[in-house]
Amino acid sequence: MKLAEQIQFAYENLSGESPDPFHLGKARLFTMTGDEIKTLGFYGDAYDGIDEVSHISTPLGKYDLLGVETCGWAAPMHPDVPFDGSPSEHPLRRRVRLVTGIDHNLEVASAMQFADETKDVEVMLGGSGALAEQLKMAMLIIMARAIFEMDNA
Repeated sequence: MKLAEQIQFAYENLSGESPDPFHLGKARLFTMTGDEIKTLGFYGDAYDGIDEVSHISTPLGKYDLLGVETCGWAAPMHPDVPFDGSPSEHPLRRRVRLVTGIDHNLEVASAMQFADETKDVEVMLGGSGALAEQLKMAMLIIMARAIFEMDNA
């Protein structure tokens, strides 16, 4: 499976595990190999979870991708209409569900959908922003640990 297909597969298969996939209590960190999804844990803060997962002593390198499933508020961003608050405070906020993953090539893909839309899940290759950067850092740490462990075996 290609990265975009894996992310869409993860998005579709993880959604059935919650009564309301747009209001998850915690972010889920997971790995994926082929079409097998393994949950690593649930975290109140996705960034803390990514950091913790990147420092697990068990080798995580035997999977195709590391991913995170989370929900929250999204707000429109427009350069002509600045807004200094958090997305949850924006008058045009929308509930969003996001599944983002990274592979060993540091390629990032995301699948997202807004709760108020019935259209298909939007899958995007590439990634920027804090979540993508945190995933890239975690994957670099994981790969460095795997190399270190091979050299010291």
